[in-house]
Amino acid sequence: MSLQRSPVLRPGSSASPTARRPPTSRWRSSVIFAVSLATVVWLVAQLAAGLLMVVSTWPVAGFPMFSETRSTVFERRLAVRTRSGNEVAVRPADFGLDELQLLNYQRAIVHDAGMVRHEPAERLGMLAAVWSQAHPEDPAVSMTMTHVEYREGPGSRPSSPKVFRWTAP
Repeated sequence: MSLQRSPVLRPGSSASPTARRPPTSRWRSSVIFAVSLATVVWLVAQLAAGLLMVVSTWPVAGFPMFSETRSTVFERRLAVRTRSGNEVAVRPADFGLDELQLLNYQRAIVHDAGMVRHEPAERLGMLAAVWSQAHPEDPAVSMTMTHVEYREGPGSRPSSPKVFRWTAP
């Protein structure tokens, strides 16, 4: 057995195995070169973005998609003032909901950024009515939703919180 190359003939091929490809046009060569160069530049840019972990380098995507920290932290509190004058903190279990379900309902009243949605008093009043049905011995007179925002961020000083309150009779 010899280590020399043996010609491979394809069926239906009339060209000899040692024949060269026909020369390509100058335009086709330029297009192939341009596409190849653009692909290499794009791949190098992706690698650089991944190594530098810079998320704000659009259109080159930084790979850690959710790595940015929030600059604002918020919390919401619901409280009911009852007919007897007591102030009661409202929990999701009072409505038969879990925390995420109640949070989503609250987001329909006030957006995470503090923007008030459509008809907040009516939505808050509906929550108070549901709470009153579950507690007929001391029904709600009003319900208050408190939205507290804390500004924080890397290298920033802690600021005093912004407090927003909405009350529905």
